[in-house]
Amino acid sequence: MYAVVAIFDEHLNQKIVRIWRKLEETGVSDYFDRMKLRLPHITIASYGELDVQNFIQEMRTFYQDRLAFTVTFASFGSFIETRAVYLAPVMTSELYLLHLDHSSRFKEWVRNPHVHYLPGEWVPHTTIASHLARHMQMRVFEYLVHRSPRLSGRVTGLALIRLEGDDAEILAIKRFKQRVDQ
Repeated sequence: MYAVVAIFDEHLNQKIVRIWRKLEETGVSDYFDRMKLRLPHITIASYGELDVQNFIQEMRTFYQDRLAFTVTFASFGSFIETRAVYLAPVMTSELYLLHLDHSSRFKEWVRNPHVHYLPGEWVPHTTIASHLARHMQMRVFEYLVHRSPRLSGRVTGLALIRLEGDDAEILAIKRFKQRVDQ
């Protein structure tokens, strides 16, 4: 399986990884240990099969003029089926358009998609912990309520990753342009 994920600046990455590690150190979640990629992200799309080289070229061409943008995580939530807890980004026009533009441009690549990444079904999120026992899910919520401030950073690009079991590999990264005023 393949996924296209929005990636963050290093400062935001470090803040999220600190949350993962703290939850692991306190025995609440082993997500950091299980997360082979260890790259905080927001999944934009997933694909079963890809012509990887052609997809990477199309992705680089399509996003050549895309600008980096601010992302703010102001709330958190949970997916019921997987008992995952996530940080939820504020839905800005830049985030919405990134997903919509990607979905429109790369729709011919979708075969047997994970329905929750399609337009109208997408819940943008950055996973903090998953496959938790219910009482541990509540402990993650408590941690986030008491110790996790509102987080902000930048979406700096997209990565194409390949997922195989618990292993993940970054196949390509397309960095977005920085705004001139920054």
